[in-house]
Amino acid sequence: EALVQRIQKRFWSLAVVLVLALLLLNLAGAASRGLKVEIQDSTGETISLYNESHALLIGVSDYEHWPVLESIPAELAKVENMLLDKGFSVEKHLNPDGDQLETIFEDFLDAYGYEPDNQLLFYYSGHGWTHPDGNKGYLVPKDAPNPTKDKKGFLRSSLAMTQILAWARQAEAKHALYLFDSCFSGTIFKTKALPKEPPHITAATSLPVRQ
Repeated sequence: EALVQRIQKRFWSLAVVLVLALLLLNLAGAASRGLKVEIQDSTGETISLYNESHALLIGVSDYEHWPVLESIPAELAKVENMLLDKGFSVEKHLNPDGDQLETIFEDFLDAYGYEPDNQLLFYYSGHGWTHPDGNKGYLVPKDAPNPTKDKKGFLRSSLAMTQILAWARQAEAKHALYLFDSCFSGTIFKTKALPKEPPHITAATSLPVRQ
């Protein structure tokens, strides 16, 4: 029963994430066609939504010390095709080790993260792990050991969510969406109830967003 509840919880979490992603992708498709959004403020200014849309897809399935996730390559290919159809340029990586995983994020950020009118999407599918204190989460590369057997080795090779948060704050791109198809527990992801009515958006579209 506990396992069923965890699966159901993960399913609904992913469902919400995918809805958010599809909303963003629809905007990206419009941006790739040169559509401009008119900001309904006091000046009636018309602004371009995005100049470029770039996606980084990372999937880890062939683990050395963790259970293998056989479905990930096919799932990543579907996500890639959907993004290409929406006008994104897509960079895809399968089964990076610890050093490669960090380099992939840094190189992508260096290439596309400092253009103010860019839209970025980051998608990671693989194992995730939360520290027993519940406040530190990690993405698990293919060579990371089991933290219950080699905690020091795991921390050396895994990618901390705090580092990803730092990169998100460092980026200059207008909008960035991070999607993690991973099992986490604890408090590294905290949710808040949505307002009864969404806030007025208008000019906020032109401001930087990290989600």
